[in-house]
Amino acid sequence: MSPAQSPGTSSGWSKTVIVAPGIIDDWGEANITKLFTETIGVAPQEGLKYYLECWWLDTETGFTGESMWISAICKAGSTAYNQEYTPRARVTLNEVADSEGFESLDIELSHGSTILSVDSVYSNNTGVASGQFVLKNPIESLPDLRAWALARCSNPERNWMARPNLFAIWIHTWQKETEGTFAHRGGQYESEFVEVFGSGPCIKY
Repeated sequence: MSPAQSPGTSSGWSKTVIVAPGIIDDWGEANITKLFTETIGVAPQEGLKYYLECWWLDTETGFTGESMWISAICKAGSTAYNQEYTPRARVTLNEVADSEGFESLDIELSHGSTILSVDSVYSNNTGVASGQFVLKNPIESLPDLRAWALARCSNPERNWMARPNLFAIWIHTWQKETEGTFAHRGGQYESEFVEVFGSGPCIKY
């Protein structure tokens, strides 16, 4: 990435410096502003132009893909939507105060998106075909929602044969307490081991 250039420049690629020798993106996102500030020593300045060159890197072999070249004038808001960047809402077990059988939990919703991403595992021997959790504190960027997600259930007594399922997910905040529920809605349910995963539509906020 280049240091600040005049907005009238047409090429600043020869001035680029490495701000990260190799980073792992977080679901397709990387905080370039933070990396730039740590390397250059100052934050990007509004109104000046910056040049960015990046590659996909295979961490096992060191091979890279074709380079991607981007140049833009720094603005206070998003170049695409003229809004400030809002980190996506994320729920993991670190944010959970109490749960029913969840072994892992990762729910993510990008700001303004209607697609919920989920990756979780739970077991429940109560006979109720659902799992629940309560957060330690409400997450401001996480709205009340209802969504759908695929799942697979398995049972050691049946050779762990996976059975496809459909789950409804709803999250709501009431009197400063946020609760989440994964509820079985289709397929042969096995309570011993349930994996809810993938991306699904939010049908209600």
